[in-house]
Amino acid sequence: MALFVGLDVSLKTTSICVVEADGSPVWEGKTESEPIALGKALVGWRQRIALVGIEACPLSEWLYGALVGSGFQIVCIETRHAQRFLSSRP
Repeated sequence: MALFVGLDVSLKTTSICVVEADGSPVWEGKTESEPIALGKALVGWRQRIALVGIEACPLSEWLYGALVGSGFQIVCIETRHAQRFLSSRP
């Protein structure tokens, strides 16, 4: 089954949430907000990860480019838009 990853980025650390396609959690953790650290945290699921979502922030462009360069499919999400979408769901 495909996995989906959400990255909540801050200046020092990034929170990572890996979920199955049905939404069931696989792993939650934190790592440094560095491309190498993120790559190491995700490498165990690399073949199963369908999509990585990263929030728009000052580090997003740097991390986005590094993850795309490592072969991950990734989208950048504006958090205010995502919040509005999620709050409209039943």
